Amino acid sequence: MHSIYFYGKELELCNKVKYLPVILDPKLSWKLHIEAKCNKTLISFHQLRKAVHISWGFNTQSYVVDVHCYNQTFTHICSCGVVA
Repeated sequence: MHSIYFYGKELELCNKVKYLPVILDPKLSWKLHIEAKCNKTLISFHQLRKAVHISWGFNTQSYVVDVHCYNQTFTHICSCGVVA
């Protein structure tokens, strides 16, 4: 395969590239992008849950807080790169 040059410098081939908030792979599938967003959402959700969790165990108030935290975290992270 021939090397690709840009302004006199040879470019490296890689398996993925991040352009703005979107991760692209050679096949242009969304798998890597979706996995990265899911991981980021779960990490953020668990950190936020630790910070605002009311009590241990299940109760209605902690469930409502968990659902609200998850929805806010998921919506914010997954809406990056979406064109309306």
